[in-house]
Amino acid sequence: MKCRFSYVFIIVASIVSILLGALVFNFTSFYSFKGFDKALDGVLLFSSTSISLGFYGACLSVIASIFNNKVIREIIQEKEEKRNLLS
Repeated sequence: MKCRFSYVFIIVASIVSILLGALVFNFTSFYSFKGFDKALDGVLLFSSTSISLGFYGACLSVIASIFNNKVIREIIQEKEEKRNLLS
């Protein structure tokens, strides 16, 4: 048995949510909180830091898989080739 929402329910739910959102916006003042700008800056800083750490983690895993390669391991075992690779 499949449960389906009717179009009337979707329209009524949308209208009620828009009206409720408008009432909450008019009777509350979220934009006048003290320190809201600092909190927003903190969230942006946290998200940019998370993106940077994710990028570095991905780069480290790629580098680890490259150094786990048989050809690279053979190059690292030879002293002169290792010096050329690392320079």
